[in-house]
Amino acid sequence: MAPALTGPRKKDFYKLLWPYAAEMLIAVITGYITTQMLAKAGDIPAGSVGVANQVINMFYLVFQIVSNGTGIVMAQAIGARTPGLKEKISTVSILFAAIIGLVGAIIIIFLGNPILVAMNLAPELVELGTKYMLYVGAFFFTQSISFAVMQMVYSYSETKTGMIATLFADITNIGLNAILIFGVPALGIPSLGVVGAAIGTIVGRLIYFGFVMDFLFRKKHLVPNFKLLKPFPKDVAKKILKAGIPATGENITYTVAQLVIISFIALVGTHAVIAKSYFEAVVVFTYMFANCLAGATAIYVGQDVGAGDYEQAKRTAAHSLFLSVITTMIPSLILFFTVTFFGRFFTHAPQILATMQIIAVVDIFLEAGRSVCLIIGRSLKASGDAKFTLFTGLIVQWTLVVPLAYVLCFVAGLGIAGIWIAIAADECIRAVILFLRWKSGRWQTKTIVKANIDTASVL
Repeated sequence: MAPALTGPRKKDFYKLLWPYAAEMLIAVITGYITTQMLAKAGDIPAGSVGVANQVINMFYLVFQIVSNGTGIVMAQAIGARTPGLKEKISTVSILFAAIIGLVGAIIIIFLGNPILVAMNLAPELVELGTKYMLYVGAFFFTQSISFAVMQMVYSYSETKTGMIATLFADITNIGLNAILIFGVPALGIPSLGVVGAAIGTIVGRLIYFGFVMDFLFRKKHLVPNFKLLKPFPKDVAKKILKAGIPATGENITYTVAQLVIISFIALVGTHAVIAKSYFEAVVVFTYMFANCLAGATAIYVGQDVGAGDYEQAKRTAAHSLFLSVITTMIPSLILFFTVTFFGRFFTHAPQILATMQIIAVVDIFLEAGRSVCLIIGRSLKASGDAKFTLFTGLIVQWTLVVPLAYVLCFVAGLGIAGIWIAIAADECIRAVILFLRWKSGRWQTKTIVKANIDTASVL
């Protein structure tokens, strides 16, 4: 049985979790529907957007250096009840997010195409993928700020706001995709394909941006006050970066490794790239709830650590870990038997469907490791022990996974199955290392914001 949560924590945990889960479900369904729409336009458009999103996600991870650092520091500040700190965190994080978003937009506009070319993709994938990235990348500024603001909102356990914002944004996204990808000749609206998907994504994210900014300003009264930047609060900026760089660095090194691995998959063939895109649109349902648990757990672990209540943090993480493993492995086993059925919603190409089935076999082991990494990894980051997760990722992914993927794929001749074995090995090895770190209790010495028990509650 799951380690029990008792008293107010149990009620509060699930009250926070269900909107988080609903938000994640809405986002996952939107991604699935978008992939289906693009698949109807052809396997190449669907595959190109899948690969482009891998590159875009790399930029998003860089933006999350600020947002993750903001979330960790804000949660600990709330738990520590430190007066005046929240306003400084809000102002500094929005400033940093705006700067990094603008830089990211400039980079992807000028270097997006060369990045896709360097991944050994077929020319047709590069052409369509570049178009998609140029449109979405031009609005990185608002997306970067959205990430930071949303983490502040989550730090207050206000997950319903994210759910409502995602609902309106994604309904708009799906509606525009249906209109713009295929066109409406009767209304004079042309078929825009991947460009239509990009426009739908942009409009949806602008709606999300408006929702979260309105909530932060009106409900929490955390309007950026740039007077607080004189003198510049170096201590706050240092705390955000100290938490955010290692916390996000692990995800960045993971994604860079994935981009290298995609270049291996591209050498296997375009069918393998497309099969990966379709499989990922389905497999996300298997670990979706674990991802929600990880987010909710990180919020409470951060608050508990800030308040100095390490035992409560342990109980919360243990409870979530049990649920994560169960809710990931059951749907993963179901997917193993049904992947071809779901694959036919995207394509009827025998080679692509066969490749998806091969991936599903190995993915069972991958998800077992991921279910642990999500909960324990996020808990360690929330406690302030993010450097450990960063260095664990760097060592495992670059000394083992990338070389192993190449050897199994090309030397051993296992193709994409070999690549997936290497990715599964990464998740499982890191799961063991992170779990042992959590059990050691060393993370309790990494608190960023110390408790201030003499001040009134800021919740």
